[in-house]
Amino acid sequence: MSTMSAPRRARAACALLVTAAVAAVLAGCGAPGELRSSGPTPGASAPVRLWPDHTPSPPPPPPGDAPANRPSRVNGVPEVPSDDIRDANALRIVQRDVADTQNVTGSDALDDQTRQRVRDCPEDCPVRTPAYHDLTGDGKADLIVAIDMDAGYLSVRAYALRNKKVVRILSTVDVSSAVEVSDQQLTMRSPDQAAGFENATFYGWDGWNKGMVYLGNLLLEVKPAPTPSRKAPTSPNAAPGPTKAPRTETTVPPVLPSAAPR
Repeated sequence: MSTMSAPRRARAACALLVTAAVAAVLAGCGAPGELRSSGPTPGASAPVRLWPDHTPSPPPPPPGDAPANRPSRVNGVPEVPSDDIRDANALRIVQRDVADTQNVTGSDALDDQTRQRVRDCPEDCPVRTPAYHDLTGDGKADLIVAIDMDAGYLSVRAYALRNKKVVRILSTVDVSSAVEVSDQQLTMRSPDQAAGFENATFYGWDGWNKGMVYLGNLLLEVKPAPTPSRKAPTSPNAAPGPTKAPRTETTVPPVLPSAAPR
């Protein structure tokens, strides 16, 4: 009969089980599900910079920082006593703004021929019918105009009233196939080189700088309108059934947040 007490026998049994488990791990039995060592972990290396002697090019200024995109008072336009920009002369505002920015160069500049046509309005006038929409979120209508240029380019400008004075809040030029507004956002769509796609450029109201700023650009798939199917001719004595208006599916751009609160 063994003289070892029960607690000592239990501890001895546990020690044997642990020893057997460690031996099995070290032996690497190769059974499915067991851990194996993959060898030493390679050390991480720092990235190597290529062509370190060349100075990187400075980044281009964002569209929101272009001179004509900064909010600016339009000189030569009288104040609007009613505080409603719809009571102002839209063509006069555009003509004065174009005259003020005649030295502006860059992505929102007008060519000399377009400037002359704007000055000659209403003869051969490239300025489209003005549109009104609340872009600033103050509950009042703002003025949006478009100027047709050569090669399919379109200049879009927006104006608001500040203390009854006309202020330009947006000026941009793009090859645009459509212009859309939604809430405090303006979208310019242009065809892409890839068939079935178009680019959408978004501008939104910036409450800090009191102007419209560039929000981003997305490549969107355009869904063509469904082709109406040909129906078999019906009998002249058949009663006409209800007709449905054709529906065109369009891609709705996502609503992007403004760069700053209103």
